[in-house]
Amino acid sequence: MQRLAALLFFSMLLSLCAHAQGASTPLLPTHSITHPGKAALIMLPVNTPQEFHASSRYGFVLVALSDSDLLIDTQLIKVLAGASLKLAGKGVHTLRSLEPSALQIVLVRIDTAKQSLTISKTSLDPGGQSEDASDRNDTLVIALSSLTLRDVRDLGESDGPWKSAPPTTISVTPGHFFWLKPGMHRLTNLGRTKAGFVSIEW
Repeated sequence: MQRLAALLFFSMLLSLCAHAQGASTPLLPTHSITHPGKAALIMLPVNTPQEFHASSRYGFVLVALSDSDLLIDTQLIKVLAGASLKLAGKGVHTLRSLEPSALQIVLVRIDTAKQSLTISKTSLDPGGQSEDASDRNDTLVIALSSLTLRDVRDLGESDGPWKSAPPTTISVTPGHFFWLKPGMHRLTNLGRTKAGFVSIEW
């Protein structure tokens, strides 16, 4: 049943269609996110209206991956990279990017009225560190810039001293993603430029 729900969710996402000149072109997620039914990373083409058939009773959250001008239905909305806004469920929305190039967004499905959903934006200077604790589920991290991060996970007890797991190095380009397991993580920017990313935890 869960697999069927996931397939239905992605079928709904793939039913986003272009209407320019009467065409009907499927809009595909740019990457396959490994937790089907939770989120999809989607590319909006330039200045082409897209129909989004929302099927969740509680709506969706749209996360922008760059500073953007979006036309949602008839409302012009300016969103900053890493910012989020809610779309109502059970209806049809028209999404249109007014940017000069294709635009990446993330659509996150809300499954319950009181669902815990944490969306945050992080910026790290070269050598900068961030500690993040996730005790609910895996956390989805999407790059806003090119990233080279060292991830060290704490294996110790929550009230005990830090016990480091073997460090891992994560390198991704803008719009790509990775997952962090539940627990405390210490992320260090190994790059020479500022690193920016959005994290989404359910």
